[in-house]
Amino acid sequence: YGCIPGNKTEYILSANLTEEKFQENPIINVDAIIWVNRPFELWVVQVILAVISLTEALLLAYLGYK
Repeated sequence: YGCIPGNKTEYILSANLTEEKFQENPIINVDAIIWVNRPFELWVVQVILAVISLTEALLLAYLGYK
């Protein structure tokens, strides 16, 4: 997909941990979460909806405070 390959041994080893051991030292592959191959138009729509949602939440918080 065009993302840069890196050293993934840490993530592979963490996949074999028990639930308790993973909770003590959680290791999450952020590169895999951030790198998503999607069309530019969909990205624009998601950003617009996120800005609208954030604006609405801030407005409701402000009006609730007042």
